[in-house]
Amino acid sequence: MHKKILVLVLALLLVSVGAVSAQSGNLPGSGWWSGQQIQNVGSASTSVLFTAYDGDGNDFPCGPAKSAGVGQSVNFLTNTECTVPAGFVGSAVVSADQPIAAIVNVVNMPSGRAAGMYRGTDGADVANTIAFPLMKNNYFGRSTTLYIQNASSSANDITVTIRVGASTHTKSFNDVPASAMVLVGPADTNPAMANNSVGSATVTGSGALAGAALEYQNAVALGSNLHAYTAFGPQDYAQKAYCPLIRNNYVRLNTGIQAQNVSGAAQNITVTYSYRVNNAGAVQTKTVTKGPVAAGAAVTFFTPADGLPAGAVGSASVQGASGNIAVIVNDETFVLNPTRVAAYTCFPRTAATNAVSYTHLRAHQTAPDLVCRLLLEKKTNLTRP
Repeated sequence: MHKKILVLVLALLLVSVGAVSAQSGNLPGSGWWSGQQIQNVGSASTSVLFTAYDGDGNDFPCGPAKSAGVGQSVNFLTNTECTVPAGFVGSAVVSADQPIAAIVNVVNMPSGRAAGMYRGTDGADVANTIAFPLMKNNYFGRSTTLYIQNASSSANDITVTIRVGASTHTKSFNDVPASAMVLVGPADTNPAMANNSVGSATVTGSGALAGAALEYQNAVALGSNLHAYTAFGPQDYAQKAYCPLIRNNYVRLNTGIQAQNVSGAAQNITVTYSYRVNNAGAVQTKTVTKGPVAAGAAVTFFTPADGLPAGAVGSASVQGASGNIAVIVNDETFVLNPTRVAAYTCFPRTAATNAVSYTHLRAHQTAPDLVCRLLLEKKTNLTRP
């Protein structure tokens, strides 16, 4: 009997043994590369096939297919297993005849200590419109590059619209080849994003898309940290989202929540914090509402500015007044050495589940950026939980 092939798309792969140029997203320093962990979350053993693509849509095999039993995972290293040149920046397609989940780990080790993870996109979840809640240009010394993959089987016309306050910044690409990737940084749009600005992005295509974002340090010789997150598709939108960890000056870490209005009309957005002080005493709550937030725009909630007491640690829920939102969290401190930063995607209410699968666990991790950073995937439907 013919087996159905299931596909995941990965919007960003890196192999660079030298300095990374503007063509690869302005990542600071050298030695950036990526590794990919793919887990079999199906009910039978499977073979996992991994193929990389450059910006022209040329394919590069990444070794033979690898076998994975039920619940098991396999790893593909771009710099050793894919037939790509040094300096390669591209995308990938992963296929198997069982449901699979994947994460990509972008690092500059051993030269540096930066690492960021993003989730692969199920081929059933790609969409003609995707959203990025957070886009920066040298905002407190950090910038973002978007990596957008044509997840269709034919050429794709792609338009990126970045919103910063009431202003818009656009970039268009014509006839992007199937499975190929394009990238957009703060200086690539018309007009370019202003210095020290923060906003959000919406990307539309004539065919299906997937994407990932990297947030990196400006003006450093070698990157010591990195944020990564997967673009949101319609299956990730909801009127309410849950953020399991927030804190205000708890072990010197603070939380920022970025909520994008992905509905078609302006709306207020409300965050409700639930926390204890220094992880003790009674649970307290605080509600903050901002807006109206224009369609496609985003708003920032920051625990110190929102009036949480020092030592607050807990969770948050974020609610759109009348429509869907997409929400991510930045959790960071810049007063410790080394600095500690992490990013995660808040969970839409529509994707709640009683069972999760951990794609990648480590008993010990020397890079502090990765401590307790886990990917959660639904076993029966591979959408962001």
